[in-house]
Amino acid sequence: MQTMDRKQRKAYVAKKAEDRIRIKRKIASLSKKRHAYIAKKRAKKSGQNTLDEAVLTTVTGHMKTRGYRFKK
Repeated sequence: MQTMDRKQRKAYVAKKAEDRIRIKRKIASLSKKRHAYIAKKRAKKSGQNTLDEAVLTTVTGHMKTRGYRFKK
């Protein structure tokens, strides 16, 4: 950028700003799709005893016996 004149720098910075906006939108879109996918998979496995559920049940059980309270 040091070899660019003022007009070239402004154009370059504007292009990079547009690229950043486009990338942020794509990230947001992919993030929504990811969350939807995870929610769908969790709903499918909600009746099954997964490792996550087993660990969570065990840990909360131990913590409750020690007097801790949890919000759901």
